Amino acid sequence: MNKALLALLSVLFLAANFSYAQTDYRGIISDDFRQRFEDYNFDLTRDAHGVRGLGMGRANTAAVNDVSAIYWNPAATTTLRDLQFSVNADMDFASQEHQQPRYSGITARTEVTPLVDVSFAAAVWPVALGRRHLALGVAYMGFRTMNAHYETTQFYYGGGRILEQEEKNGGAKSLSTSMAFDIFPSLSVGGSYNSIFNKSDFELKIGSPYADHTVYFRFADREEYSGSYLDFGAHWRVTSWLSLAAKVTPEWTFSIAEKKEAFYEVNLQTGKEWVVETPADSLATFDIAMPLAYRAGIAVKPSQTMTIAVDVEAQAWSDAKVSTTAAEGLAVPTQLADVLSWRFGLEKVLQAGRWSVPVRLGYFTDPSPYRDRLYRQKYEGDQIENQGWSIGMGVVRGKFTFDFAFERGSQEVGWWMSSTDYYNNRMFKTKDTFNKVHVGMSFQVN
Repeated sequence: MNKALLALLSVLFLAANFSYAQTDYRGIISDDFRQRFEDYNFDLTRDAHGVRGLGMGRANTAAVNDVSAIYWNPAATTTLRDLQFSVNADMDFASQEHQQPRYSGITARTEVTPLVDVSFAAAVWPVALGRRHLALGVAYMGFRTMNAHYETTQFYYGGGRILEQEEKNGGAKSLSTSMAFDIFPSLSVGGSYNSIFNKSDFELKIGSPYADHTVYFRFADREEYSGSYLDFGAHWRVTSWLSLAAKVTPEWTFSIAEKKEAFYEVNLQTGKEWVVETPADSLATFDIAMPLAYRAGIAVKPSQTMTIAVDVEAQAWSDAKVSTTAAEGLAVPTQLADVLSWRFGLEKVLQAGRWSVPVRLGYFTDPSPYRDRLYRQKYEGDQIENQGWSIGMGVVRGKFTFDFAFERGSQEVGWWMSSTDYYNNRMFKTKDTFNKVHVGMSFQVN
């Protein structure tokens, strides 16, 4: 690509940046850039933890039997009888497919390099009180992980190519403490207090994919996260083969504070950068009203070596609002849809001498609060459907356990780049696929 064409594309990108209120960046530059710059399309997903439960399709509210109960259902920590420690790590082999209408002039291919993230570390200390039990727990958990390297090659009919490189590091984390106790020998209640902290850094580079790898545009952004929330749970061991459970998370506020936002354009003749940095007093803080969430679960054991679990979870996202210092704190409805998720899981434990080998399968639905068609910052169409499946297994020897799980799911969203495309229904689409690998180790101390 010659320097004249690079210069022209650079001007076009900058023109799009400063007219973002009328422009949809999809198919031009990255969705992450658009999300960071416009700050209206928030990623509302929350990381799940506990490799056993993830291998069982996330159906673990009633079936949980390890320290990950701090996440799934703090009341279930009273089922533990020994001091227990656990550490988990994740990798997300995400991928993205772009589908363009005929003669749109653009195609794109995205490759993702995941980074290992220590997502969960916890300990639970049980205390016997006669026939009843008290359990105290502490955990470090990823609330929203953002560790990955994205590389997108965009092809423009006529011979042009653009290379995007995105770096996402950090994300929101939480430090949690929990307490649970038995009201009756078979019925326990508990709760946890979770404090959000940490930051993320994002950088986008746009340039030439040819040998010189010329970079002519950069965008850098830093955000910090804060907030706190409570979880309350109940766990009822009805019989030796049946357990019922529930967890409730009341409404709370999640804050995203912009700490840096800067654009860098490279002069292709001199190689020097032209910098436009947002003044500190113009950086905004966004407060998202996270809605009430509740989850119920049932676990059945047809035999000592088999567990069947079903969970349902609901969140009233239609009640959520976002306020920002950029709009003098005015709360704005988010146009989101309520979410109802179903999870199904199965575990079969195989015996091999002194070794136990649990094998797990799961299926889950996890719809997004957003709708599947976007035009000028308004979400239309049907709710984005996201469903997936999981497999997992473990190795148990004495007090030591090693677990592995793999999850796969996908979702699709469409958009229109202009009013001409909108009225002619020439819709662009993006299909996002996640392939998550989870590993964990736990150890019990008498």
